[in-house]
Amino acid sequence: ESTPFGMPVEATLIGRATVFMSWGGLHNYASFLLDDLPALVAAEQTGDLAAHPPVAPPLLPWQARLLDLAMGGAVQPQVAEAEIVRLGEAVFAASVAAVETTRERILANVAVPDDPGAPKRIYVSRLGSLKHPLLNEAELEAALEARGFLVVLPEAWAIRDQIILFHRADLVVGATGVAMANVLFCRPG
Repeated sequence: ESTPFGMPVEATLIGRATVFMSWGGLHNYASFLLDDLPALVAAEQTGDLAAHPPVAPPLLPWQARLLDLAMGGAVQPQVAEAEIVRLGEAVFAASVAAVETTRERILANVAVPDDPGAPKRIYVSRLGSLKHPLLNEAELEAALEARGFLVVLPEAWAIRDQIILFHRADLVVGATGVAMANVLFCRPG
């Protein structure tokens, strides 16, 4: 029976904007890659960005890098520095098909070089992760390394290198987690 949130009148007003960042995408790699970037691509495909330029909070370096790879550097969102902003008109577009378009754009901008000697089998390690640790991960890693797997901690790799690594892989093993969003870049099959 009451309004739980009253918009402060002194909040910055942005007349028109495309909103593409989700709460999860603020710090979660998988959410940004699989939800937020495709939402921006979908808005571009529908022509909404011309009248409603994108707006986002300050981007983290990895978010800015993925945005450049997905949009070819042609789209730079207006940065909303304030904790709360008001929007006169807002657009949000979402499309499952935009995930594939996002993938294709990123791979095209990365231009994965040929390297016949590159690792074909990778294990995505969670060793050292505070969330959902595998109790015998060290033993599992040793067993997989003995079978020719490269053990990787994706967070220690640059975004471009992660994309290349996953695209070249024939086999990816790992527990469910954010880093597994990179299977988006694997080749079909």
